[in-house]
Amino acid sequence: LKAMEPPTLRGHSGLVNSVDFNPTGTVLISGGDIQVNEEGPRPGNIILWDLAETEPQRRFPSLGRVLSIGFSPNGERIASAEESIAQSTNPFGEPNSPPQSTNLSEEDNSLNSVEQKIILRDTNGKPIDELVLQSREELDKAEIKGISFSSDSQYIAIAQEETVPDDEQATQAASQTLRQQGRVTLWNPSSAAKPLSFETGNSSITDISFHPNEPTLITAHEDGTLALWDLEGKSILQWSAHKNKITHVRFSPDGRFIASGGQDTTIQIWDALNGTHLKELTGHTSTITGLDFQDDQGKVLAASSVDGAIRLWNTESEEMLANLQFGTETVNGIRFSPDGQTIAAATGDRIIRWNLDLDNYLLRRSCDWLSDYLTFNPNVEKDEQKLCQL
Repeated sequence: LKAMEPPTLRGHSGLVNSVDFNPTGTVLISGGDIQVNEEGPRPGNIILWDLAETEPQRRFPSLGRVLSIGFSPNGERIASAEESIAQSTNPFGEPNSPPQSTNLSEEDNSLNSVEQKIILRDTNGKPIDELVLQSREELDKAEIKGISFSSDSQYIAIAQEETVPDDEQATQAASQTLRQQGRVTLWNPSSAAKPLSFETGNSSITDISFHPNEPTLITAHEDGTLALWDLEGKSILQWSAHKNKITHVRFSPDGRFIASGGQDTTIQIWDALNGTHLKELTGHTSTITGLDFQDDQGKVLAASSVDGAIRLWNTESEEMLANLQFGTETVNGIRFSPDGQTIAAATGDRIIRWNLDLDNYLLRRSCDWLSDYLTFNPNVEKDEQKLCQL
């Protein structure tokens, strides 16, 4: 598979953590770490890119570090997971200060705490609503690990890793024993009801993904477990998927498959209905940092890694279709454009877009496989024998 020389988008001053396309594929959004200097934090670490250009179209102020960002499936909203240390309000003020927020805690943040929010914006960058994910009193710390929109754009699922006192291991020692657990929060910004929140067990949560067609979530965990949940927080299915930490998980666009990748460098493909193992895709040499399906049927999957590469596989044949190399710099995240012909990759402080000739490649491979059949099968019409000679 050949890829055209990739254009590079530059505009971030810190590490780019997350990228996403709008549903029409004409706009890309990116978010990352915020640069702080003597004059204070530099605004604009959320950037909208018009893909007809290579310069930023618009910059949005953020609370601080942007951990994850994405368009709603209907393209009308942008959700971002953001955190700021020692900052109780938006440091950039009006007109982009978020509105009065939904709060999961009765306690206000102290000025020295880590403030974490999910901020919902319109496509012009104007904040519409926010959910404050403040540490509850019993927590030592909490960290957002991922967000995911439901297919109807109504809900946002948030995965958090929490560090809490381990009551079972409590002793009279001066130092307190801590343990990690996962938590999922389901937020409906259009509802006045308090968001549903539930624990996912004693293993740290690492990623989350909504099913594209059903009211179901999947969570990935540090102990190598995958877990399916309904939207009331009830466990549907759990299974051991990797030998150690899973870093990313995704449903295929048609909802039939689940792809998971982790520290063991492999990508595993599962039946989304019953968790049956289907395929193992290998080739990366370090931890998986991103996953995305190219087509509606889940036949092509891309994975990025700490090894500085993006690899594409045919999930049916397990054939590796491409190895797009970025040197040794970690690729932090990837997204296919809606038409499946472009991959956007966050690496360092820049975004690289690979333009793929994937449809023609798959056509050529199909013709390679069918060549003898078309040429020598007596039941094939003469006009059909020339299909792959065009």
